[in-house]
Amino acid sequence: CQKLNIIHYDSLSSIYCNYQPVLCVVCKINRCIQRLCSYHVAYMFENSRHFSYLSDLEREMTFRTEMGFYYSFFKTMNKAPTFLAGLFQILHDNQTEFGHTINDLKRFNVYPEVMLSAMYRIFQQVTKKLGIETETCWTTVRGEGAAPVLSCEGIGNPFYFYVNFVFVLAGSEASALFLYGLLLSDSILGGILTVATFFFNHSDATRIQWTPTLRESFGYPLFLWQMLLISYILNLLAAQVGTLLLSFFQAHIFDILKSKFTNFSTFHTRLYTCAAEFDFLEYKTLVDLSQSLLIPLNFLNKKLFFFYEVCFYFEEFSEGLNVRQRYIYSFCVLVLSLMAIKGRQNLQNQWSISGEYSNFPLERLFQWIVMNTKADDVFAGSMPLMANLKLSTERPIVIHPHYEDAELRDRVMKVYSVFSRKPLNEVYRLLKDLKVNYVIFESVWCKKSARPGCTMPELFDLHDVRNAGGIPSCDLLMSDNTDPFKLVYETDVYRVFKIA
Repeated sequence: CQKLNIIHYDSLSSIYCNYQPVLCVVCKINRCIQRLCSYHVAYMFENSRHFSYLSDLEREMTFRTEMGFYYSFFKTMNKAPTFLAGLFQILHDNQTEFGHTINDLKRFNVYPEVMLSAMYRIFQQVTKKLGIETETCWTTVRGEGAAPVLSCEGIGNPFYFYVNFVFVLAGSEASALFLYGLLLSDSILGGILTVATFFFNHSDATRIQWTPTLRESFGYPLFLWQMLLISYILNLLAAQVGTLLLSFFQAHIFDILKSKFTNFSTFHTRLYTCAAEFDFLEYKTLVDLSQSLLIPLNFLNKKLFFFYEVCFYFEEFSEGLNVRQRYIYSFCVLVLSLMAIKGRQNLQNQWSISGEYSNFPLERLFQWIVMNTKADDVFAGSMPLMANLKLSTERPIVIHPHYEDAELRDRVMKVYSVFSRKPLNEVYRLLKDLKVNYVIFESVWCKKSARPGCTMPELFDLHDVRNAGGIPSCDLLMSDNTDPFKLVYETDVYRVFKIA
């Protein structure tokens, strides 16, 4: 962005030089926005769990369900003796769905983990050769009689290398929004208004600060930059795009949509729709977006209110006003001030979220598994738990949270039969057929749901009509007589049964 020494041979070069101060301002503002957004999400991530004071095991446990599942591939790549050896492991993986050898790169879209692993290896080699310290470690004393743990912080730590890269991407997301607003309005103010609507409604726009390893954390910033590039090209070509064709390649997507609008339901659709993430848009969300003026002002321009599109369109509001030009900026500043009333409250609510992660029952479970089971013993249990178990203990598992595959959904039904009404002998046989050595039973899955029809036995009643109304397997596995299952580990939260 530094001013260039350009000889004014003609009017074109003269015009270019006259624009240099504006370009420098744009670059500086864009850089500040990128850094501010990166710091914003990094601060909330650290503040929500005190990540810097956790041990490596605790950090892995904070990556619940799909987060831990995706991070496990980054860990696999890093622990391999060479990059190519790690790549071979994820291209020929027989640990994630024991009994099947799958291509993780194709199946789970773990290209970010492969790329980050390569970058991390190069970074480690260069800093080691130059003698640069990239990691600081200390001992953290924990309460409740727990042993002290070693906590390490710095870009040389694999956890920090991973999440910091994600937070840089999050910053580029705000940067793309600024440039998008600038492009559509041909005004710096348009870019600032776009970014302001993003920050004032940040909690409704993204969850990257809570779930940095999910695919959306990598996908959204890249999609925004792709849209920005396409819009810039179309602006140059003065072209129009008239049609957008959406294709669904997985039939169960239609089943989920059907179950939301009709009485249709299956075991698989209930697993989705019983989760809060698949609810309809909450009334509170509409209220928050209205109080921050995001929706009302865009209704004036008759824009659709999908969030990012709303941010893009908001800056156009200043162009459509039927007032003199000299009042436009004053009006936009007024609008920005009104938005800031609710927006400031939204940001303060996010900054006030503070916590300290600890999960001693899960930590002790994983320690018991590492010390008392073989490295090739196969485990079964709930999908969220299996993702963490694979990451922290590196034991083979038979199911995982990537629920889109039809064959995996059949496996999930077999494993989740421990929460059905089937006789224990039948449940035992189903797990035995999957070559499972240990099954982890969580009592929390047996508790009643606040949503009607969402308890596990009720889900199975949709398919297993023969056993509907029978004694839940949960009650049998919580009793003293669990034959043919052999109880080998027990706490208030977990029960581990061995399958001979």
